[in-house]
Amino acid sequence: MRIIRRGRQVWRHQETYDINYTPIVDSLFNNFDDPSGWKRLIAFCILRTNTENDARDVHVRWTLDGFQYDSLPTSLNHNQLYYVYRIPQPFTSTLKFSTTPINMLINAVIMSNDAHLESEAKTSIGTNPEHKTWLVYEELEFT
Repeated sequence: MRIIRRGRQVWRHQETYDINYTPIVDSLFNNFDDPSGWKRLIAFCILRTNTENDARDVHVRWTLDGFQYDSLPTSLNHNQLYYVYRIPQPFTSTLKFSTTPINMLINAVIMSNDAHLESEAKTSIGTNPEHKTWLVYEELEFT
């Protein structure tokens, strides 16, 4: 039996999803919530800190509807907010980091019905480390 919903669909902004990973484990992916249903990603941000104020390598992996996108392990400066984004080019699955705010609705619209967003610390985490991540997104809802 097929259920047909009648009505209008709209994108509704959701509360920012944030996680402060403590304790951090080297080379272990920290998973974001796996939202079910259609999502439109607006921003994905990372902030790393430690007592030594050192840059640390971070690797990000997104799996959107079964397609995987990866960043190269990238050294992120201490206490600097980074935006993660995908370059909208054919045949590329590389994610990039930027300190300039990236709004994916303008630069590269990313929609998914099954999203897995992950980040991992790749180098020594240092003393008193924090690995904070934020996801800003909208959900497709019926009105």
